[in-house]
Amino acid sequence: MKYYITLLSVLISISALAQTWIASSCDNLIQDIDMVEFESSKKRNILEILIDQSEEIVINGVEYPSLNSEIRFKEFILDFISNPLNEKNKAESPNKVYITLSSYNKKSDKTHKLTTYIEDVYTYLWDKASNEKYETTFTDLNCKKRQKIYKSLPFQLINGKDQGKTKNKIPKRGGVGVPHFNGDIKDN
Repeated sequence: MKYYITLLSVLISISALAQTWIASSCDNLIQDIDMVEFESSKKRNILEILIDQSEEIVINGVEYPSLNSEIRFKEFILDFISNPLNEKNKAESPNKVYITLSSYNKKSDKTHKLTTYIEDVYTYLWDKASNEKYETTFTDLNCKKRQKIYKSLPFQLINGKDQGKTKNKIPKRGGVGVPHFNGDIKDN
């Protein structure tokens, strides 16, 4: 039992450390996504992740029940971003990748989990790039060097929660409106 508690506490602390890049000391490291660039980017550079009503992962219109595992999902994301075999259905370059994440089930916490997994993959990529270029981890770099690494591997995640705030809002019309005609009114 002590072993499991120790293991759990180690995993929680590692998870907390993996997310420190979001709240880094460097101002403006993570930039807002330019929606014009996103909309004009090639389809192969966009990874659309959707969680359907049955909590299954659908990527670019194809259901992937095998990706419900954390490791398989991270491997899939890493393979899409890095594209080691230069496949035509994966990203051209890591700096051109856009990931959209949305869910039909608004009460599900699966989007938060998948967001964390995607952030972990980017943390890994940033550490790997900074180790190759500067022989140190990403968190140990100064802000200027972090910015260079980030520009080569930008984190461009469009979350469905952000998109939903602007959709389906019909502006209220001013004025009197359209007059009634006899077909609209029921006689009692």
